[in-house]
Amino acid sequence: MEPAIREATIGTPMARASEITFAPPSVSEDRTLRVWDRSTGEQLAVAVGFTDGEYLAYSRGGKYTASEGGHVHLKILENGTKQKLPDYAREVLFDPLGIGPTEWRIGPNGERNFASGIGMRPRDLARIGQMVLARGKAGERQVIADDWLEESFKPQVAMRDRREYGCHWYLGEMVFNSADGPRQERWIAAIGNGGQRLYVFPRLDLLVVITAGNYNRRDQGVPPNRVLTERILPSLRLNPN
Repeated sequence: MEPAIREATIGTPMARASEITFAPPSVSEDRTLRVWDRSTGEQLAVAVGFTDGEYLAYSRGGKYTASEGGHVHLKILENGTKQKLPDYAREVLFDPLGIGPTEWRIGPNGERNFASGIGMRPRDLARIGQMVLARGKAGERQVIADDWLEESFKPQVAMRDRREYGCHWYLGEMVFNSADGPRQERWIAAIGNGGQRLYVFPRLDLLVVITAGNYNRRDQGVPPNRVLTERILPSLRLNPN
């Protein structure tokens, strides 16, 4: 394996999300994950293997997008755990958090999307937000390592509207008027098609779950944003007196 590939980690596709594009990958018999460019047919030299305790992914050339890079993460995870994504998520995350039934839709390619397509009850999505507020814990159990979770919140890609993107998390700062006056707070969010939202405000110890059905509409973000900024946040009374 080339030195550049050995230096890459599972975070490389996300950290370089503005530089590389992934076409649908195929897995060869030698367990190397190969990614091809849709337009040219060129192999982009993405290699995945177990080296020094980590599953590795690396690409030379092309241009990433985060949503397509998620499919690479899916294959890395399934190859490394020898489990399908829903089974692994149920074992290590959903059951420890007490999450009920879920539905993970299958895409046109016959695969589940690593970064989207899952349905769950709002109360169960809130359990994920509570785990984030508790720094990876569910009760006394450390479900996700605190330092790994914090690493996933670090900005990797700048977006419009002064937002940023971490490792499958949206990030930003929100200015709003609470019942006690103006405030500015950092937020972490999971954002889904149609207006599905999980917002976490760490300093406020606050999580907000919003569901909606405005799928594939350009203005789908307007209703949840108004609910948050015009109803929920202005009602907060944060000073003890």
